[in-house]
Amino acid sequence: MGIPSEPSWAGGSTDQSQGAAAVTLTAGIDAASRTAIVVANWCKTRGGLAVDVVQAAADQSAPSLASAASKQTVAGATAVWAALALAAGGDAANALLGRDGAARAEVTQWLRHPWVVGSLPSLATSACPSASTSAAVLDPLPRLRALNAYLAPRSVLVGPGVAITLADLAVFGAVHDDVLLVTPCDREELPHLMRWIDLVQNRGHVGQAFSHITVNTAKFDPPASVPPPAKPPAQPNQASGSGGAKPAAGKAAAPAEASAEGGASSAAAAPSAAPSTTAAPQGAAADKGSGKEEGKGKGKGKGDEKKGEAKEGEGAGGKGGGDVSVGILDIRVGQVKKVSKHPNADALYVEEIDIGEANPRQVVSGLAKFVTEEEMTGMRVVVLTNVKPGKVRDVVSAGLVLCASNADHSVCRPVQPPEGAAIGEKITFAGVDGKPEEVLNPKKKLFEKLQPFLCTDDAGVAKFQDTPMMTSAGPCTSTVVNASVK
Repeated sequence: MGIPSEPSWAGGSTDQSQGAAAVTLTAGIDAASRTAIVVANWCKTRGGLAVDVVQAAADQSAPSLASAASKQTVAGATAVWAALALAAGGDAANALLGRDGAARAEVTQWLRHPWVVGSLPSLATSACPSASTSAAVLDPLPRLRALNAYLAPRSVLVGPGVAITLADLAVFGAVHDDVLLVTPCDREELPHLMRWIDLVQNRGHVGQAFSHITVNTAKFDPPASVPPPAKPPAQPNQASGSGGAKPAAGKAAAPAEASAEGGASSAAAAPSAAPSTTAAPQGAAADKGSGKEEGKGKGKGKGDEKKGEAKEGEGAGGKGGGDVSVGILDIRVGQVKKVSKHPNADALYVEEIDIGEANPRQVVSGLAKFVTEEEMTGMRVVVLTNVKPGKVRDVVSAGLVLCASNADHSVCRPVQPPEGAAIGEKITFAGVDGKPEEVLNPKKKLFEKLQPFLCTDDAGVAKFQDTPMMTSAGPCTSTVVNASVK
């Protein structure tokens, strides 16, 4: 049985205005009952459904669902899952069951798939991989490989985006124990399946219903901290001006030469993946400092100024873009608590994000075209917190949600921390020490200098140059690979 043909069940409706129904879920310890608990958790969180979960007795069939209002009872796994979604109603039901006729038909097809119902193929077609129950019992790898191949060009089972449906929750429950049985070596051969497993168990409200599957999302060796190279020793009495200069002029030139030389060393001490655009002005200052005596006086002043700017940009030490260290950025793990459309711009969201402070931060982001409000609510994100607060179309924004975007900006998704990272935890970069700026000075465009070096690699790991964005639970990632992060 797939999705019930009735438009509503037990008082629930796909119309949000009718509210949610109170139901009782009777569940056992089998995979179908655990999946029912996951669906119930989803409907509680996303749809506000009032649902009680009770343990099934030894002689009771499970899972089953009863409505206190209508006195109706539904039994059978797929019928119970779909009835829970319909009872939640509104956007929660549409998200789980499909937002249009084509999506609903595909969800129904997956619910009738032999992997889910444990029977011989009935509706298995090219839309989803075929499977043999007997083969799966003997060896789970064939169907896991088939599912891995199916997921290669897509993030979820139904639809082109990354929105989880009832099909994902049902198939996750069906293959979960099989994934636990295969060896780590076998899992390495199933990268698309493991990526999907990681997505569902982190966003599907799986909770305690299923044991957590460890997913190695990326392999990397964080680079060791390398101290900046020492400044070359000064060479006294080596003037770059005319060899016939008077001794007095030579003595006066020495401080200017040392200053210009010191400014160039400060720039050289900042490692970068690309040539620094600030090196040329410093070189020009050095050239001015090597001319006539009055020119050397000017060179000294500008050399000192450039040297001071380099030190300010390198305040955190370590990896930088040009003369600016990534250590000045204060990037934190956050969770979106509330999302609403911007009152003056359809492409913008206004979000309230918990970053471990006393009150949530209000942040405006341009994600309305890429992520639904329902999916954004509760999402774990990474937030640049030390940007200067300012108004975006008359609404104050006090942060920046970092997102990965492809070249033509047709796909844009938030960078996300791993599940085990604590809210408010600071994102770190190996080899970079120091304290972030309290507030980034917008006139110096410090973030703009660093942003071109923020990216995701072919595994989706977010990085600055070649150094991953790290938390205590692992690297931050995005579903958009080989992308720019901004």
